[in-house]
This record gives sequence, structure tokens and C-alpha cells, in this order.
Amino acid sequence: MRTITERELADRLIEQIRRNSNGTRSVNTKIGLDSDLLTAGILDSIGFVELLMFIEAEYGYKIDLIDADPAQFSTIKGLCELALKSCS
Repeated sequence: MRTITERELADRLIEQIRRNSNGTRSVNTKIGLDSDLLTAGILDSIGFVELLMFIEAEYGYKIDLIDADPAQFSTIKGLCELALKSCS
């Protein structure tokens, strides 16, 4: 498992979203740490699952969404917190 700060992880997730947007709206939408990725249409359900798989494959963090608040895992900041929490 690679050690990474919350800010570094956030930057990588935003980069990953932009790289995998394939010309969709997310390229032109400002993605902030508190942007709701699903409501804003930045990610659809498949894109969300792909982002979770990226986090697990790239960093070894397993995010458990069962006990997570949907408001938390729908933002970059929340995903980072959940990911980093999973390794503690």
C-alpha cells in the first residue's frame, strides 16, 4: 500500500476523473473537493464504481460504503477520508 496524503489523493482522483471522462461533461465542469460527483453529473454510476476500483487498484484502499453516509462518499473529500480511514 502506497502512502499518500489526503490532498495528493484528491488531486489524483480529480485527474483520474478528467482522464476517463471521454468527452463528457466532467471535462468542462469544475471539480472541487466538495463537489457532489453524482448530483452534478460529473460521474454516473459506472464512473463511480470505476473510481472506487481505481482507488483500490492504485493504492490498496478498500472503501466500505455500507456504513458511509452517501453525502460523504459522493465528494472527492469524502472519498479521500473514507479511503485513508480504511488503512488505519
